[in-house]
Amino acid sequence: MFDYTSPGFSLVLRNDPYTRERLDSLGLNERQIAAVNHLKRRGSISNQEY
Repeated sequence: MFDYTSPGFSLVLRNDPYTRERLDSLGLNERQIAAVNHLKRRGSISNQEY
């Protein structure tokens, strides 16, 4: 998130909770992990894309 306010700005960097290691620890299969990564990139996924 980037916020500009006079006389400066603030930048907030958040950790990605959906790292490969975290997804593996949840027991997700490769297809599910690919779906999560697709969601991270595009923001949505259809049944056909999944």
